[in-house]
Amino acid sequence: MTDSAEKRTESVESTLTDSDAGRSGVTTDRRSVLQSLGLLGVAALAGSGVATAQEATVPTAGKAVARSGQEVPAGDQWTDLQYDATVFETGSFDVENGYFVAPEDGLYAVSVSNEVDAMQDGVQCHNAVAVNGERVATESVVGTAEIDLSTTVTTVVSLSKGARVKSQMRHTADGPIALDQGAQKVNLAVARLAPETGGMIRRTSAQDVPGDESWTAVEFDGTTFDTGGVTDAANGALVAPSDGLYVLGTGVRFDGVGDGSRYTGGITVNGDGADSVVAQETTLGTADGTAVSAQATTVAQLSEGDEVGCVARQNAGETATVGTSTAGTFLFAARVGDAGGQPAMRAYLSGDPDANVPNAWYPPKWDGESFSTGGIELVGAGSDGETPEGVPGYLTISEAGYYLIGMNVEVGDVPDQARIVTQLRNGIGYQDGIARNGVVGADGNTLSTHVATVEQIQEGATVGGTVWTDKPGDFTLNGGEATSYVYAVKLGDVPQGPTTTLTPMPTPADPTPTPTETATENSDETPTETATGTGTSSSSGPGFGVVAALSGLGALGAARVGWKRFTDEAE
Repeated sequence: MTDSAEKRTESVESTLTDSDAGRSGVTTDRRSVLQSLGLLGVAALAGSGVATAQEATVPTAGKAVARSGQEVPAGDQWTDLQYDATVFETGSFDVENGYFVAPEDGLYAVSVSNEVDAMQDGVQCHNAVAVNGERVATESVVGTAEIDLSTTVTTVVSLSKGARVKSQMRHTADGPIALDQGAQKVNLAVARLAPETGGMIRRTSAQDVPGDESWTAVEFDGTTFDTGGVTDAANGALVAPSDGLYVLGTGVRFDGVGDGSRYTGGITVNGDGADSVVAQETTLGTADGTAVSAQATTVAQLSEGDEVGCVARQNAGETATVGTSTAGTFLFAARVGDAGGQPAMRAYLSGDPDANVPNAWYPPKWDGESFSTGGIELVGAGSDGETPEGVPGYLTISEAGYYLIGMNVEVGDVPDQARIVTQLRNGIGYQDGIARNGVVGADGNTLSTHVATVEQIQEGATVGGTVWTDKPGDFTLNGGEATSYVYAVKLGDVPQGPTTTLTPMPTPADPTPTPTETATENSDETPTETATGTGTSSSSGPGFGVVAALSGLGALGAARVGWKRFTDEAE
């Protein structure tokens, strides 16, 4: 399905260009800064001819997108996804080869969104975040009636300098599947977290979840990383080592699902019952015997000693299993700042179910606040559903920087084969979409859809999310602090001045070879890969100095690519 049907349901909006100073979310300030970067690059070249990095800052983030379509070949083998432009970056993306290169050791937030065009009925599709060829977090979805379907993964990873981050996909279709095109539909975004405190645990063996829809605590038995004493290996949980603001996330992969049944994964704080759940996603089984994932992220204010866990439930009537894929069931927590100073907000739907969802992009009317720090404000709804100063359902950002933005919406009584799409926006127009997730309803069930992304946001920008459906009717947006919410949290500042280029692209500083995929099997029956080839380390010879000098010009070029996204997005 193309965007034409979706765009026709959008309110008529004027097309703004570079000269429109009032452009929401993208201001002339951004252009001034980016142009300055380019001039600084020119100044470096005009000097002695040898680049010096004493005034440069280390690049910390980037977001690559696919403006053109691509195919993922048949064969159920992991395939690296490709990109052809950057929305923003500070020198760490090798767009041609589709990966982000870590500029230094540290913790990084990673988000990927991928929309598959006309997913065939019963086809199993898996999406992964991979670090140096090893998958650390995955999501599994199943196609329905050749309806467009999305996969999204958000996680925190611990990277060494030079490590490469990619998005990968595999599927069970007889022929290739096609990914849609557009910045909000296919993207990979990464940003470094300032604090060095975080941990990630995973389930590495099968665990049963009963089919009576009771909450079951996931018993984690493996550690992906731990910096700052976050993981409690003995109890399979994460513990906050200090007071602060934390990004939390989980993914639960259910195997052996039943058609039409509900599968939920949730994040808990200080307990494993319903009252302890702070975020959850519910997905539907659409074909017997397949695998589906439920993933959720959120931001929370934690006190020292607070325990973060994961729970799962399902209503198929028969036992399902989790933990059969080592990257499919995971839990992470990362401290991103002090609870009182770091810009962050979490808002939610608190009232009765909203039955007014039209066949148009519709902003949920967030009417409750979990917390707000650092000056972020919620644009509330007036009595007529709108306010004179803005559009309800959005957040106004107080400080420029790199942000993690996320939204989860629970939808009730969804008609069979109804397509529900949630879209995050940096601005209030359709063309301001930055990430999306699309799911398909079945038999009047209740489900939810979660989407999150890393984005560069300007001071005063309006960000938020919208919901769209192709079958408006009797279904509702359900309220609940853990089920229907939106959040934004600042991860770090945008570097000012020229940025260093760590190594001549495309060779990463780390000599890890690029893997060549083979169809061997793990014990969990998922394909793995065997790495072949020879890695090449970087050099600091004369050519590297020129590359560093050109980094300012490179930043300007990347900025122009990003700016074009807001003026001539061809979707």
